[in-house]
Amino acid sequence: MTYEEKFDIVIRAIKEAVKMTPSGYNTKLKITYENKLQDLDLDDISSILYKLNDQKVIKIISTANAKFLTGLDPWSEEQDYYALDVLDTFESWYEKYLLQQKTSLQNLDYINLLRIYDVVLTINEQIQIVNKTTVHFPLLPSLIRFQVLFPADTIGFREEYCDNRLSSLKYLKDKGTIEEYTHNRDNWDTVVTVSLRLSKFDDFYKTIRDEYVKQNKSNEKSETTPLKINQKKVSIRVTYDPKKGELDIEGKKVKFNKDSFRAKLLELLLKDDKSRKKEWSWDEVIETIEDTKGKEATKENKNKFYPACDGLTKHIASKIGVNDLLTFTKSTVQLNSKYL
Repeated sequence: MTYEEKFDIVIRAIKEAVKMTPSGYNTKLKITYENKLQDLDLDDISSILYKLNDQKVIKIISTANAKFLTGLDPWSEEQDYYALDVLDTFESWYEKYLLQQKTSLQNLDYINLLRIYDVVLTINEQIQIVNKTTVHFPLLPSLIRFQVLFPADTIGFREEYCDNRLSSLKYLKDKGTIEEYTHNRDNWDTVVTVSLRLSKFDDFYKTIRDEYVKQNKSNEKSETTPLKINQKKVSIRVTYDPKKGELDIEGKKVKFNKDSFRAKLLELLLKDDKSRKKEWSWDEVIETIEDTKGKEATKENKNKFYPACDGLTKHIASKIGVNDLLTFTKSTVQLNSKYL
């Protein structure tokens, strides 16, 4: 049994004992099978209690001076309880302890473990290359090691992946694994600088590597082929729901009157792959949307075309800041190739 496991048993036994202690009385920490203290050596229990005593969350007191509700237990050949004064600081300390437990490597779910491990591997590789404890690397690498963290190369997944990398760096700093990290921009072109003490980092590296191997084996997980990133080109997910009159660009949504000319234009351009790639002439747009018959009828509606393209672009820009969805002139319109 590890020290951490023994420590946890003692802490939880104290917490349960406090629940049974009336106000104004000392806490009797009994050694029983139920609270698992019976599984520990008395020296280990005493050592942990004195550590907590030094941290000023409990106070170990003499059994002769203890004030128990039912008096002292008869002495047996071995001491079967400890007399404690559980201080007011215990509850806030216990909350911090639970948070540390919740965020420990052993208690992280697999995806969160993988996110942190991904960053740790990057740092470790850079240490080996530069032979220094201050390293630099791109926030978005050219090769994604774990595809489950980056299912497809879209704006949304790039932003999510980079946010998770920064969260992992914060985790490493909070845990004392690295000393500091900085980055020079707020997008995926960011270069991250990390400084660390090699002794602390290397201990953590070995621990998370072992935990990763253990979780892979226990969950029968398999790694996929790494994904190469084209740093100059990225697909941006754009959809239009004609039933709701709603445009969605990477999760950013804009509502339209679904019966308006602008909405019908969006529906036409985003209908399918062929429509997305096509350069539409003004007369094709008018004929399709207005269902005009003959050149004269189509020409009469030409004045709707350019204002619709221009107004649509400005409306989207005002709502979500995207101002380049369409490429258009007074005679043609096409979806910008970056949104294909």
